[in-house]
Amino acid sequence: LVSEWARAAVALAGREGLVNGMPDGTFAPKRTCTRAEAAAIIQRLRAAVPPPATSIAVAPGGPEVPASSRLALTATAYGPETGAGTPWAGLCFLGIPVREGIVAVDPSVIPLGTHLFIEGYGYAVAADIGGAVKGNRIDLFLDLPHEELLRFGMRDLDVLVVEPVP
Repeated sequence: LVSEWARAAVALAGREGLVNGMPDGTFAPKRTCTRAEAAAIIQRLRAAVPPPATSIAVAPGGPEVPASSRLALTATAYGPETGAGTPWAGLCFLGIPVREGIVAVDPSVIPLGTHLFIEGYGYAVAADIGGAVKGNRIDLFLDLPHEELLRFGMRDLDVLVVEPVP
């Protein structure tokens, strides 16, 4: 028997082939594992996690940009009509005018001022926040009418944290 709190994680690790368990498919909790068993599990875990991206080609055959990490984020879009009629209309959280290349993030995930390269969008700076931008979400500024922003919907995108472009 596996403790209730660990059941889902152990089952997933078994399905992914990270742990083997007993020959009958069960796991033996509260049993001390040997160094060899621990080493085998650690080796499987290391093999299952891809190394962090160190660079990305910004176009096929183009130059590569140094990247310190890759994030899988859910993207939405906002535009010039967002915040209309408020004192901060047209300005991002850092006080600069919003434009393409400015994105809203959750600062606890991506610090404000971080330079990014976003799949299908290009270079951007995390310079804005939004009430609905929490966790692994990003809001891309697009200079489009509201109807087209709605059609953008929600998309899962790869986002690279990059060094500032010279």
